[in-house]
Amino acid sequence: ESVRGLVKLIERLAAGDKAVVIGGPEAMADVQRRMTVGLNVERQSVTIIGGGDVGLRLAERLDGVSSISLRIIERDQSRGEMLAARLHRALVLHGNGTDLALLESEGIGRSDVMVSVIDNDEKNLLASLLGRQLGVKRIITRVSEPSNLRLFERVGVDVAISARGAAIAAVLHEVEGGPASLLAVLEQGEGRILELEVPARFVGRALKDLAPPRDSIVGAILRTRQAIVPRGADRLQGGDRLIVFSTRAAADEVRMFFTGVA
Repeated sequence: ESVRGLVKLIERLAAGDKAVVIGGPEAMADVQRRMTVGLNVERQSVTIIGGGDVGLRLAERLDGVSSISLRIIERDQSRGEMLAARLHRALVLHGNGTDLALLESEGIGRSDVMVSVIDNDEKNLLASLLGRQLGVKRIITRVSEPSNLRLFERVGVDVAISARGAAIAAVLHEVEGGPASLLAVLEQGEGRILELEVPARFVGRALKDLAPPRDSIVGAILRTRQAIVPRGADRLQGGDRLIVFSTRAAADEVRMFFTGVA
């Protein structure tokens, strides 16, 4: 059902499209199975370039996943020894993540995913380009300067993430956004995921009877301890919290529509 709703919303998926999907664990597993037909997703090889704070936290999250074969490349030997002591299954390699000879000798090109999180945009870009040249299927790269995001995307980085850009958007939203909370930004801020509370005075109505702003969709209704993935017949009630996807341009209109606060 969640897949049918997704297809209805987008109408036609094309290669390279990015879809943001929300739902329960079983529905998400079903979506993944349907959208990865013909792909081998049972086991993945992941290489992390850079063992700083971000690299360590990511490695710790992935280290316990049995379906992931994890390698991490760290330039500083003492830091690498600490990583090896903290991680249980990951292979920690001492070396420079921008060294082509090292990447070739370790077969980095066979990685399904390479994540470059060096604290330097130029080195991250170089590591990403080398990974792409060697045949890595998917490249995810940290970008410190938001102004570099477009450059990284244009040279073939699959996902370029700017924590600083997301932080700036979140702070601006807290200043300007009134009662709405900004949960996440997508595509360098062009997409927003908002959490809003329906006023207590709201008279219950079915979602299909509302006319929310264009370029927005209610992804979830949070009610007491329930998380409801809504269909048209589901009714909004006063006090409900909503998770709403919208474009940046529509965010203010969405906030005003669901909360009645200018």
